[in-house]
Amino acid sequence: MAHRVIGLAAALFLLSVAPAAAMPPVGAALAAAAGGWAAGLTATAIMGQAAMAFVLSGVQMALAKKPKAKTRDEITLNKIQPVTAGLILYGERTLGGTITARSTTEAGGKPHRRYHSVMPLACHEIDGAVEIWLGETKVWTEAQYRQDAARGTGDPYHWGQIESDFKGRIRLRVHTGAEDQAAEPRYVAAASEWTADHRGRGVAYVYFEADYDRDLFPTGAPQIRVRARGKRVYDPRDWISTPLASARAVRPGSIWAGYDGGAIGRTSGASYPQGESDAAWTGGPIAARFFFGRRYPGGLTPEAGLSPDLTAQDGDTLDYTRMALDADLFAAFDVAFPAAPEGVIWEQGGSGYGAYLGVTGADLVFRAGSGEVAGEELARATLPVAELAGRRGTVYVEIDMTAGAVALWFKGRRYSTNPALCLRDYALTPELFGGIGWTEADLDDAAIVALANAAEEPVPLATGGTQPRYAFNGVLDTEASPRENLDALSSAWGGWWACERGRLTVGGAVWEEPELTITEDMLVAGIRVIARRPFEEQFNTVKAQFADATAEHVVTDLPVLASETYRAADNGERLVRDLGELPGETDPVRGQRLMKLALLKGRRQRQVILPCSLAAWGVRLGDTVRVTLPRRGWQAKTFEVTARAVTVGPEGVQVRLTCLETGPAIFDWRTSEEQARPAGGIPTLPSPTARPQVSAPTMTEELYETRGGGGVKTRVRLAASTDNPFIDAWQFSWRPISAPEATVRGLTDTPEDLIDDMAPGTYVFGARGRNTRGMWSDWVYAGAAAVQGENAPPVAITGLSGQSAGGAVAMLRWDRHPSLDVRQGGWIEFRHSAELTGATWQSSVVIGKAVPGGSTDASLPLKTGSYLARPYDARGNPGPVSAVALRAASLVPMTEVARLDEAPGFAGTKAGCSAAGGVLSTDEGATEALYVFSALINLGTAGPVRLVSDVGILIEERQDRIFGPETGAFWSPPDALFWQGGADAYGDLDTQVRVHDDATATWGPWQSFDAAEFDGRLFQIRAALSVESAAYALRVTRLSVAAYRAT
Repeated sequence: MAHRVIGLAAALFLLSVAPAAAMPPVGAALAAAAGGWAAGLTATAIMGQAAMAFVLSGVQMALAKKPKAKTRDEITLNKIQPVTAGLILYGERTLGGTITARSTTEAGGKPHRRYHSVMPLACHEIDGAVEIWLGETKVWTEAQYRQDAARGTGDPYHWGQIESDFKGRIRLRVHTGAEDQAAEPRYVAAASEWTADHRGRGVAYVYFEADYDRDLFPTGAPQIRVRARGKRVYDPRDWISTPLASARAVRPGSIWAGYDGGAIGRTSGASYPQGESDAAWTGGPIAARFFFGRRYPGGLTPEAGLSPDLTAQDGDTLDYTRMALDADLFAAFDVAFPAAPEGVIWEQGGSGYGAYLGVTGADLVFRAGSGEVAGEELARATLPVAELAGRRGTVYVEIDMTAGAVALWFKGRRYSTNPALCLRDYALTPELFGGIGWTEADLDDAAIVALANAAEEPVPLATGGTQPRYAFNGVLDTEASPRENLDALSSAWGGWWACERGRLTVGGAVWEEPELTITEDMLVAGIRVIARRPFEEQFNTVKAQFADATAEHVVTDLPVLASETYRAADNGERLVRDLGELPGETDPVRGQRLMKLALLKGRRQRQVILPCSLAAWGVRLGDTVRVTLPRRGWQAKTFEVTARAVTVGPEGVQVRLTCLETGPAIFDWRTSEEQARPAGGIPTLPSPTARPQVSAPTMTEELYETRGGGGVKTRVRLAASTDNPFIDAWQFSWRPISAPEATVRGLTDTPEDLIDDMAPGTYVFGARGRNTRGMWSDWVYAGAAAVQGENAPPVAITGLSGQSAGGAVAMLRWDRHPSLDVRQGGWIEFRHSAELTGATWQSSVVIGKAVPGGSTDASLPLKTGSYLARPYDARGNPGPVSAVALRAASLVPMTEVARLDEAPGFAGTKAGCSAAGGVLSTDEGATEALYVFSALINLGTAGPVRLVSDVGILIEERQDRIFGPETGAFWSPPDALFWQGGADAYGDLDTQVRVHDDATATWGPWQSFDAAEFDGRLFQIRAALSVESAAYALRVTRLSVAAYRAT
């Protein structure tokens, strides 16, 4: 029966019942037996025809039709309509829902500014919400809600909200659908159409409220999705089996409580058992029933057929005269346990002898006998109350006077993903609330409990740890038929359900050892054997999908399971069975186990029909039997009973069993079979409904020449980026770091912008983007950035190369410099170092003359060593140094005929400089110095000669050295040199020569040279040292001149 949730402006949450869709158990089984031909027939009608047949339904999900189930889109998207079919949620899933009520109200003095909506999640009470999403943004978590609630500060409607654009700007509240649920107070106060009668009891829903915000909601109300834990279910194992807690006294007493009074929900005011909490019960109303002289009856309905001797409720006082203190006791207490329960549920008798049921510390305590903290007559049983926190149900207690023992059970709903318990709950849920509406008498609880135990068996994982064998995390549609929903549930364990002998039974989850062997003497007619399934039913490859719990339950493909062995048996043809989405499956490993189970069950080929005598009457659907037929060579061959029919005819009563071969290997699973989690899951692509995200802008600058002759100016290029393909407009801003307001640029359709004529300075640049739905991203700002403009140093020269020409000239070439202020008004300077590698600007000397910045070549004197080139812009700002190494080469053979080496002695004449430790240095305070070589070059006869200088220098700041307190250096390198020189230090050593004119007996003028040709006999050499500031020092470590003549 469909359960419809109705939310109208002038109506309450109502439940509307559609025409009955459920059928009684026998009818359901018969419909399953014949594909619907027997639907509506009753057991009486069939017995009138002397025929009764049952088959497994939902059998072997690989062979059955795909269960009808809501797809992910259907259960996560929002719709707007006043009436909607309810969903039953078991386990944990992400849900959307139908907005059944919405309103706009006044806010801030403006009408229709505040939006309210109510969206049902399930047509029952849920265990709670885990996460809430608006569009593609997670805005609320249960963990955050608990933290905020524990603090108890701020707006409760903001509790649970996490960091996002929506935090503090929306209001959310999850109503779990409790039976005492009150109407949403904010909606009641704001909208006249929503009243205190709109309680929605038994309907879980989420309330959403927000004020109009064009940037936050550019397309209207957002899609709401809630990850929720579903319905709480009964677990009969909690009260039909062994007690949850029990204890026995060392020496049983004659009474279980003393003669002081007792009370429900509090102490009586007299003494009470020692060591226990005396606080009033915090869990609300209590209803108590006492049965004296009885023990716990057990069973599904322990109180069935019993009349209580005494009833009471919270606040009642219980006089001892109303109690049978010396008799056994069975009592029941209907109670709700809050999240943090505390206090007395029932107390009786006092501190000498007494009974107590309540929460002390972290335990639920039931005790009787001695009222002292300890003693031989005390029986005290405890159960961690955390197991019951948040649950509502009945606590059953028992006092056994003969054994001096106490015990307790609990019959209450709890959250569970166990598919057996979910199926049981669905079958017992009344039709009015979307279930089938059966009773416990209609269920085979023994089979259901066996399935529940099997589902919770731990299965090892390849990554370590274990997981339950089976689980169900999905929704049932109350508009679907009970058969469709039972099929969906049974797919969670890959087995079957059936209605046999008037009761719902289940199986097919694990291997069960056969208890019966069918032999030839049990047969009443010939058997029929079907050796192989029809070809159209064969498959050797299985595909399936699951809703990935780690990815917002997005439906994702499972790894394909293929068997080459089965494919070979099918003549090499690949036969695929696509199971579609496995209803309720959210784990990839468990999904793979179900796929293997489907494949192996689907490959069972041999089928046999056995006409048996009444000796097979006890065989039930789903039973595993052995068949021994020597004539066929079958010795204890195992089969599963898939259909059972009882016929009455002239030949007598016949139990006809349809069996399918089976074996324990079908249920085997090894961790080595586990495949890696498939790719996919939660989409990582941006959503058009989510607020876009962009990067902070990057800034680059360039110089440009204005057309109007305004000279060189600075252009700034801003660029941002995003992975969101839905952004169609960009906007940039800039402001000087000292300015309070930014200048916002116009819109662009590309993620970049050009700003001309920017003055040098420090700026803050920002960017934002707008998507196709009109939603802007936040402004994103980069850190403070300096625009240097013409103050920026030029970049290095590129493509520098050199070659010798004529044995005397070095030809250097390079690429055109990219900086406009180098090409216009700048220059390129050259230096030379004798070192072929590792040469620096500070350890080299000027060679040749600088060339204009627009040049791309230069001719310099040829010397072996490194040529260094450095650009300068029009403002004199230097750029990085580029270097090229050359070896002097000449086609004319040359011989060294003379050499002057001044280092390390430097014995020549000095002016403004001095020598110490093998180093010639400019004196402190001097910016120019002159050193005349200690000897002349005398070649004996006049003639052409080539002079080549060899210089090694280092230019540095004088304060680079570390000084001690008394200005004495406390560290100096072994060669007494300073550090490595200063990168900004500037200086030079110019080697000069003059030639003696023998004809006139006079010296010629001084000429600078690096490598040059002269004609003469006698040469005098000197070195001119210079630095640009007295703060620098020039150190000379190598100084020589060699003379060469052609041979």
